[in-house]
Amino acid sequence: MAFTGSLIENKNPMIQAKLTIGKPNDQYEQEADRVADQVMKMPVNQNASIERKYDKCKEEELQMKPLAVSISSIIQKQANDSGVVAPSNISQSLAKSKGGGQNMDESTQSFMNKGIGADFSNVKIHTNDSAIQMNQSLGAKAFTNGNDIYFNKGQYNPQSSEGKHLLAHELTHVVQQGGSEKQGKKQNDVIQRYIDAHGTKGSAIGHSYRISDDLTTAVKVGYPNHDLYAKAGKVAPANTKLASVGSGIELIEESKTFQVSSKGRTRTLKKVSPKNKQNTTSGNTMKISDDCGTSCSVVVGSTSRTALHRDAMTGANSKTAATSPALMKAEIIKKLLNKWLTMASTSVLTKTKIIETLTKANAKLLEVNVAKADFLAAVSDAEKEMKGDIYWAKVEEYGDIMMSYYNKQSESKREEIDKYLKINKYANPNVGQGYTMSSGGTNYPGERTWNFHWGGVVMKSDDQKDTITLENYAVPGNVENERWDFAMYGTAAKKGQTFHEQHHDTKQHGDKPTTMTIEKK
Repeated sequence: MAFTGSLIENKNPMIQAKLTIGKPNDQYEQEADRVADQVMKMPVNQNASIERKYDKCKEEELQMKPLAVSISSIIQKQANDSGVVAPSNISQSLAKSKGGGQNMDESTQSFMNKGIGADFSNVKIHTNDSAIQMNQSLGAKAFTNGNDIYFNKGQYNPQSSEGKHLLAHELTHVVQQGGSEKQGKKQNDVIQRYIDAHGTKGSAIGHSYRISDDLTTAVKVGYPNHDLYAKAGKVAPANTKLASVGSGIELIEESKTFQVSSKGRTRTLKKVSPKNKQNTTSGNTMKISDDCGTSCSVVVGSTSRTALHRDAMTGANSKTAATSPALMKAEIIKKLLNKWLTMASTSVLTKTKIIETLTKANAKLLEVNVAKADFLAAVSDAEKEMKGDIYWAKVEEYGDIMMSYYNKQSESKREEIDKYLKINKYANPNVGQGYTMSSGGTNYPGERTWNFHWGGVVMKSDDQKDTITLENYAVPGNVENERWDFAMYGTAAKKGQTFHEQHHDTKQHGDKPTTMTIEKK
């Protein structure tokens, strides 16, 4: 967990401002984690185009604004937000270290410059004995002061995923403190440190973990994250459900333990690692498709999937005939629109608007069918790519048209509809099922927008209020990698914690995406 230092201003200009250790999990630490997560999802070669995969997570070609533009300045932090004063030996050691350290290697610096959108050429990395001793005194993996980053023993490892994430986190603090600016802003007397997850008596509470309400599961926050802990014995029933759908994933309970506690309750959880039965890789080095759709198919047992929902025409639980996200949501909402047309309580004006929506959507569907036929008739790879792009673009347009009337409803009306149809915040898959999000509405300016995202469910908390997924994200090419991610999501009763809200808040799926529960068809 990261702790933030803050600047206590002193009215006497002759007295130096005190160096302090701030509160855990404040806005700056949360921001640093978010930025690091975003950086880790970026391809190593930013100039390489994301391969357009017909049945996979496709990226629209939008110009992306630098992450650094939206990073907060820690100068805005008020003195009353500060924590304890840093020990004097830390301040002294810090002062002696200035002017030392090394630059990042060219490849790492280039990746971080492009990923965060700042110039880190003046950042100095400290890994010597003094840096190690200061980190040990602070109980930290690393900490940042201005344009100097100090690492504990073995923590500076930008070639590994975890090391790269930690470096991106600390470089965000550099931007927050103004350390990436070569002139014009005075360096802050601030330190911000990243605490090891086991820093407080082995408890996950207070650290960067999401922990289920019943303390039966815990997942570390960050990307890519391989840390899942669960109550002893939970792996067996999860594996039974996964096996029942033909999942390629098997969970393994390890001997490593982790203690969680809350409100007087304490529980010891066990480390859970995955095995990909399709390629026999397992543990932290397990490999799975980089593509979100394909990695989800490994979890749920098939690339052919259907969306579960309540059928508005019959009131019964149902499954879509459609197997792609945009067509799934269109099928679900089309039933709702047709139901409203049959209801005597629906006004003439409303019926007119619904008919206009359906007429426009049906016209677009004709274009979809023509584009699909052209795509299927394509022979060369180049022709398939071109025709595929046209087809999938029209599919997305059709889905957006079908959702247009729903999207114009008030927030409270949409909430009522979502709850009835069991979509968006009310999508609640079981183990062996999954989520899909179809992007929609208006794209956020300057943000990368994906057409959709998938995540397969591998475990639920005992009280069924928290869901654990195994996900991955697309990179250039079509490869298997180790950048998969365990994530935990809550139910609609827990504001801001659902899959729908968490992925909507990335601003990478438009302002009105649709989330559905999916399973093997």
